[in-house]
Amino acid sequence: MREELAANWLGALASAVDGGIAEAAAEHSGTAMAAVLTLSYFPDTTVGELANVLGLTGSGAVRLLDRLERDGLVRRYAGQGRSVMARLTDDGRQLAENLQRRRLHTLEWMLAPLTDDERRQFTTLVDKILRHAALPADRARTVCRLCDHMRCDGDACPVGGSLRDNGEAPPRAGVLEVE
Repeated sequence: MREELAANWLGALASAVDGGIAEAAAEHSGTAMAAVLTLSYFPDTTVGELANVLGLTGSGAVRLLDRLERDGLVRRYAGQGRSVMARLTDDGRQLAENLQRRRLHTLEWMLAPLTDDERRQFTTLVDKILRHAALPADRARTVCRLCDHMRCDGDACPVGGSLRDNGEAPPRAGVLEVE
């Protein structure tokens, strides 16, 4: 019974976080926000890589990029062979900075009732949960699609730590590695 309660509360927390972030970026869908943030940390991403990270089909990623390009946030260009690459425009980079700033503000607001000691305890527990949620490796890229990769790069990242612990190389800011 207690395990079910913890799982239920985790679901409620996830919904509250998701709702708070969606509210902070109300003019953009969650998928569009994830695409802009992904492209901000991993410039020159192929359409296939972006689809993989966002959990979209190839055609879904193309439609999303069509909208983002129409809004002046992304530009596409030919990559190696038949690949198509995507990169944020100046407006897209500005939007990514604004989205990340609003996202972090929302998350800080949610953590405000916790004392410093409670935040340390919470961080320890979330680290453990995220290390588990990152497996298998293809899930890691989805778990981190909204993360601020500059704050959580290297040893501080529980998802990257989980991948390293399992003999896999975690993606670094600026380097998107997908199967």
